[in-house]
Amino acid sequence: MDALLERAAQLPKDLITELERLREFLRLHLTLLETFGRWCYRLFAVLVVIMTLANVIAPDNAFGKGSFGIGRASVSRGFSSSYSVRGGSSFEGQRSVGGSFGAAGSFRPPPARITSTGFRSTYRGSGVTDIYGNPYRSRVFNYYDEPDVYITVRGDSFSVGRGGVAHSSQGALGSTAAPKETKALFVADDDLMVLENGDVVVTLSDDGYLLLKKGRAYLMSQKQPAPLMEMLADSELFLRVSQQLQEQSASAHYEREAHGSWLGWASWTRSLFPTVQGDIKESQNLQDLEARLVNALQRVGKPPPTKPVPLEPGTIELFSGAFLLPNRTVALRKANGEWQYTDGKMWWTDKTSDKHEPCPALLQGLLRGIATKLMMEIDADIKADQNYLMELSQEHASLVRDLMEYTYFSNNLDSSYEVDYGTDQMSADQAISRTQQEIAVNDSESAKTHTEIEKWQKEKSTLLDFHF
Repeated sequence: MDALLERAAQLPKDLITELERLREFLRLHLTLLETFGRWCYRLFAVLVVIMTLANVIAPDNAFGKGSFGIGRASVSRGFSSSYSVRGGSSFEGQRSVGGSFGAAGSFRPPPARITSTGFRSTYRGSGVTDIYGNPYRSRVFNYYDEPDVYITVRGDSFSVGRGGVAHSSQGALGSTAAPKETKALFVADDDLMVLENGDVVVTLSDDGYLLLKKGRAYLMSQKQPAPLMEMLADSELFLRVSQQLQEQSASAHYEREAHGSWLGWASWTRSLFPTVQGDIKESQNLQDLEARLVNALQRVGKPPPTKPVPLEPGTIELFSGAFLLPNRTVALRKANGEWQYTDGKMWWTDKTSDKHEPCPALLQGLLRGIATKLMMEIDADIKADQNYLMELSQEHASLVRDLMEYTYFSNNLDSSYEVDYGTDQMSADQAISRTQQEIAVNDSESAKTHTEIEKWQKEKSTLLDFHF
C-alpha cells in the first residue's frame, strides 16, 4: 500500500484518502484475517474427522459394505433339482450340493455382503465361516492324505482296516502311513466345505461325506480314515463345485477391494477405533480366503466327462452316484462305472448278483444317516410348499375380488370406464382381461405346487419303507 500511495500522487485527493484508510484498516485487522484462516483450516479438519467417524459407525455401501448377496448353487442332490425350491439362497436349509444336477448355471461373480463378524473372529480360529461372515461350529475331518491308496478289495469296492492299519489291494502299507486331521475352514454352501489344506468335501450327514480330490470322488465316513468306496466322479458335480468356488472367490475379491476403498479413508484411525482395526483384519482374511479358494479349485481337479444316468420313474437320488430304486434297493455307481447294490442287509455287484455278502456296518450306518437327513429336508420342502400354497390362496381370493369389482364397473357403467390396476389406470375391460390372466397363472402355480408336495410325500414314504 505504501508503494501504491507513493506512485498515486496524480490521483484525485478523495481516492488517495480512501487508499490511506484501507492501509490503516489492513494494519489493524490483518492479524484477525490470519486468525480466521487458521480457524478455517481447523474447521475443515474437524469436518474430515466427523465424516470418517460417521462412516466408521454406519458404513455406506460405497465404502466396502456391498449391497447384494451371492447366488444359489446346489450341490449334493441334482436328480430332483428340476423341482422348484423356495427361497433364494442355498444357505437357507434347502437341499444343496452333491448331486448330478440339471443344467449347469452360468458363472456370475456378484458381490457378497458381509453381515456378520466371522472374518474378524472365527475365521482360521474357533469355527468356520461362510462368505457372509456367519460363524459355524468347528468340524474336523480325519482321513488319509492319499485315499486312493487305501481302497481294498471287498466286493471290489469296500475298504477294510485290520488292526487299525489300512490295507491296499497290494497288501498292508504298514504303520508309517497315518491319517491326518484337517479342520474345515470355509462353508461354501449348505453342504460344501473347503478344508484348511485346500481339499473340498460335500457333507452328506453327520458322519458321511464325499471327498473330492484330483478329479476323483471318495465316499467317506467319520468313523474310519479310509474310503468306504471310490464313487464315479460325476463331471457335472465337479463343474458345479468349481463354479461355486469361483463365485465365492470373486465375491471375496470384490469385497476385499471395496474394503480397500473404505480403509483408504479410515485406516489412520485404527489406533482410535476397534471397528477400523476389525475392518483391517477382515480385509486381510478375505485376501487369505481368496488365495485358498484358488488353491481349492486346483486341488479339486476335473474328471473326464460323464453321461447322465437313465433312471426309472420313482427313483430317489440319495447323493451323487447313489440312488434308491423303486424296488427298495440302493444302487451305488463305482469309479469304474459298475454298480454296487444293497438292500440294507446284503451287498452285491451287478456282476455277482448271485453272490450276496452282508452289507458292511459302516455303509449301513452312513446310508441310514443320509436317509434321515433327506427326510428332514423333505419335511422342510413340504412345509415351504404348504406355506407357498397359503400365499397363492390368499392372492387368488384377492384377484377374484378385483375381478368382481372390474366386472361390476364394466356392466353397470361403461366398458371403457377407467379403473385403477395397481399403479396403472386402464379400462375396465382391460383390467378384467389382465386379472383373468393372473388367476390362470395362480392356478397353474398351485397345481405345480400340489404336484411337488405329492412327490415329496412319495419320496418320504419310499425312504421310510427301506430298512437301512
